[in-house]
This record gives sequence, structure tokens and C-alpha cells, in this order.
Amino acid sequence: MEFKRLIRSRFADPLTAIELSKKYVCHGSAMGRIAFYDMERGVELVLFDSQPELIRGISHSSSGNDIYISIGDVSC
Repeated sequence: MEFKRLIRSRFADPLTAIELSKKYVCHGSAMGRIAFYDMERGVELVLFDSQPELIRGISHSSSGNDIYISIGDVSC
């Protein structure tokens, strides 16, 4: 296993969910930030910078084309 990089997070906003696929690292935080890190290109894409709820869980489909995110008490 090889170290790639650290996941950047904001001060006082801990990561609460992390999901790894073959291409992406998707992570969510206590203040509702949802971001993807493309491991091949080394680029981070922030989907939401802040939500009123924390991100409880993240998973992806077996094909890798769909991401499921649990925000507070809601899953989408």
C-alpha cells in the first residue's frame, strides 16, 4: 500500500464518513461538507460546503456509478 495524500478538512469540522471506490474518495463532515477526491487526477470536487445536518454515511453501488449519502436522518 502506498500513501497518496491527506484529506483536507476545515478546523473544528471533523470527517464523519469516508467511502473509497476504485477512482474516488468521497467524504462528509459534521458540518455537512460533501467532497470527492479523484485519485487519478489529484483533484478535489466539493459538492456541498455546508448543510444543516452532519453526514452520517456514504456508500457507492457495486458498479461504482451511484453514490448514496445519509444526511442527518435522511438518505438520498
